[in-house]
Amino acid sequence: MEAIKKKQTVSFSEEELEKEEWKDILGYEGIYQVSNLGRIKSLTRYVNRSRNGDALVKGRIMKFFTNKNNAFHVELKNEFNIGKSRSVAKIVAETFIKNENNFEYVKHKNGNVSDNRVENLDWFTRIDVMIERNKKIKKTSNYHGICFDKNKNKWTASVCRKHLGTFKTEEEAINKRNQYIKENNIDYYYKTKII
Repeated sequence: MEAIKKKQTVSFSEEELEKEEWKDILGYEGIYQVSNLGRIKSLTRYVNRSRNGDALVKGRIMKFFTNKNNAFHVELKNEFNIGKSRSVAKIVAETFIKNENNFEYVKHKNGNVSDNRVENLDWFTRIDVMIERNKKIKKTSNYHGICFDKNKNKWTASVCRKHLGTFKTEEEAINKRNQYIKENNIDYYYKTKII
């Protein structure tokens, strides 16, 4: 992955910066801290340099790099100087937001993946991810696996990436899809309308 270092694009008011709260990052206590505004800083500390002994490393606000979705990531190094790329949003959520249901994903409420403030983040499930992606894709039908093929001027039906055919009407495509689901005992998710 080609990492592009980039400064955080969200700007903060003086009032926000005065109220900024810093906490240690889990697993990197005494090395890095994260703020409720989504900023990450390294702490001033002594680091063991094998040849030169201990060296004083000054703390600083970390620069982020982006992944293919333009979400911010940061490389954190542990006390053994082993680096690991971590999602800034996930670090903020793990530190400041309770995850009582053990959800795996972090959602940006306003859709801006650069805005990692606590009030813009929330935990959610894989199903929620799929629903969000479905909302972004322009659909021609309100049913999963049914869409209109403009080139053929017909409706197509598919289930789990299996093409079931082309049909003159949307109802024919839905009926074929439902028949295939029933015969092959497919998961209920495909029986429903798109939310």
